[in-house]
Amino acid sequence: MRALYQIAFLAGILFSCACSDSNPSPSDDDNKPPSSGTSSFTITTLELSNDLTIDIYVPSAENASGKYPIIYFNDGDVFKGAIASLTSYQFEATSTVEPFMMVGISAGGHRYGRYIPYNDPWIKENWSEYSPGSINYTERLITEVLPMVEEDYPVDPKRRAIFGFSLSGLYAAWAGINYPEVFSFSASMSPSFWVADYAIFDEPRELSNTRFYFDIGTKEWNYYVPMIESLENQGFEYGKDIFYYEVPNGIHAESDWASRLHIPLGLFLNGAPAEVKDYEVIKECIPSQSTAGLVFQRLNPIITFTNGIRYSLSTSAAFQVVSGEGVVLEDGRFDAKGGNMTVEISHDNWSEHIDLTDCNN
Repeated sequence: MRALYQIAFLAGILFSCACSDSNPSPSDDDNKPPSSGTSSFTITTLELSNDLTIDIYVPSAENASGKYPIIYFNDGDVFKGAIASLTSYQFEATSTVEPFMMVGISAGGHRYGRYIPYNDPWIKENWSEYSPGSINYTERLITEVLPMVEEDYPVDPKRRAIFGFSLSGLYAAWAGINYPEVFSFSASMSPSFWVADYAIFDEPRELSNTRFYFDIGTKEWNYYVPMIESLENQGFEYGKDIFYYEVPNGIHAESDWASRLHIPLGLFLNGAPAEVKDYEVIKECIPSQSTAGLVFQRLNPIITFTNGIRYSLSTSAAFQVVSGEGVVLEDGRFDAKGGNMTVEISHDNWSEHIDLTDCNN
């Protein structure tokens, strides 16, 4: 199946070299939490072993149900700024945030061994030697971290999420697929799905109770849309169990991740929104970071809801060329064939016409 994803379309629209298109390490960019919101947390730091430290964020407000939904953050030591953005975040005035707990789990200098579930010779040659240890890491979470936290705090084990960024985002998706009895929600921000020739695309299995969110910025772009199909083929439904956000001008940086953490947070706490605020269509001309002169041409329709949640409709919108010459594929990749064309994009009761020219013109 993976080979099908690598077939080039229209001079290479689909394929890009993954090995140079992603940052091997998390960004150290400073991040300032949003200024709005009134949520407050107390933070307790515990060392469970020499290489496993956790920060427990407990909200001051009690949950009406008596038990907190809980988010476990990989890379908790690196991304304290991003995590802290949620301690002061509140949705727009029309919505409220349910009190929830968070646990930041330190990488402890073992990002490769903990977060990469596959053997990747390229990473070993270019970055660092490692042994895939995601199974062992997960077992430590299950036997050490979860009991330590959930025996002392009123946590709802049926509402347990795993979040990650970059390599730990790859792990978050892998853990959501392989441990659905542990995690009911998986959020992967700028995940390194490219590892081991996109091996994660072959992981999805039959429908479970886990829901998945993943995103990628257009300035760090890799073609992750096939992950949607892989999940759908196992019974998951887009807009209900799967959410993908192709972030216009998004980069591989903590500040970007912090600015959109409210999206997977809201999906985890409240599920799919109901009331649509608006639609927009972004024409994307994405230069390859590995092949000079190669540009990926895409239409990215984005739906935004009244509570601020948004995601792309890459595979659920319909595209139709209504004038001119060209082609638009089902996932929004287009080729105007060097000229002009007009495309109708539609979803449910919404439709819009957009005039397109080739990105190289």
